[in-house]
Amino acid sequence: MPPILGTVRDEPDSRDYQWEKVMGAIPIGMPTFSQGYDVEERYGSLPDHPQNSAYDCVGEGTSQDVNMSIKIKTKRNIILSARDIYSQIYAPGGGSSPRNAYKLLKNIGACEDKYLPTRPNGQVLTESFARKRNDLLPNPVYWKIGPYYSINSKNIQALSQAIFQNDGCGGAYFPKSGEMGHFIFFRGYGMFQGRKALKYRDSYDPFTKWLTRDQYGNYYLQDGTPVELAGLWTFEPLETWPVYEKKEVTCEQARYIYSLRKDVADEFPAKNKFYQTDKNGVVNPNYTIYDWCRDYGFSENPEVFVDNILDWSKVDKERQTQAEQLNPQTAKQTKSFLEIIKTLWQNLLKFLSSK
Repeated sequence: MPPILGTVRDEPDSRDYQWEKVMGAIPIGMPTFSQGYDVEERYGSLPDHPQNSAYDCVGEGTSQDVNMSIKIKTKRNIILSARDIYSQIYAPGGGSSPRNAYKLLKNIGACEDKYLPTRPNGQVLTESFARKRNDLLPNPVYWKIGPYYSINSKNIQALSQAIFQNDGCGGAYFPKSGEMGHFIFFRGYGMFQGRKALKYRDSYDPFTKWLTRDQYGNYYLQDGTPVELAGLWTFEPLETWPVYEKKEVTCEQARYIYSLRKDVADEFPAKNKFYQTDKNGVVNPNYTIYDWCRDYGFSENPEVFVDNILDWSKVDKERQTQAEQLNPQTAKQTKSFLEIIKTLWQNLLKFLSSK
């Protein structure tokens, strides 16, 4: 049994969609338990994500569930933020409900990990950090899932079919009569220790383990500990995996993020610098750090940008443009006043030079 159990049991809800009602017949070409199947062996392994002392196993497992589907459908190795998921659904005493995680992924989605890193610079994850989200970078890119379904834990065929058809699935095991359990990503199925078994990716080392099932339908950890399966969910991968991002970055946001994200300070310019190369690689003297923050968050390729000493005339021009967008009439009056001051200054310079 893992040292920390972070899965709260889902309350029964008659509104849950049931996987058995939509899964259909056994797909042609689906391997049997004797043949075995492993989605990671077929499409490539996911990274190991240790939860350490955090109670965020639901965030870890559900993000891995979606990571694998994105990997297969888009051919991209996108890692979603387990912290983004857990920090929005955790219970006051720690832990979270699997249903709440999939509901969040369906309605809101989860952002990519680079916008809210779960383990920045490889730091050891803690419960307090797993709950934190005030260092979310500007304009995070979010990924959503399609419809999600509850899986009957007694139907191992339904479980294996969800793994094969939907690129794996998520679920939890609980100590017998226990209120808290452990959530994992089921990556395959096969035979282990002479029994039908489910292969899963864990958030504790070793990261690959098995759950076996006896002829009576009882489940066991691979060390023989009897457990109960519950909180099993699968979702339909989207055809195009549309993503969305939050727009607009204010000066205050950029400065606030900079003050929090000391781990990437070298990638973020000082307050008296700005990047001149926009996201298309075009040198644009009006392209500021706030534009860069909006387009990239913290860029994965900071070397493509060129930072220069701040030109205050360009900043004044930018502020003037922003003012015109916010209040055209006030901006017009301000511009007229500045033109008068400028004219007076020029006349004063001419007078002094004539002396």
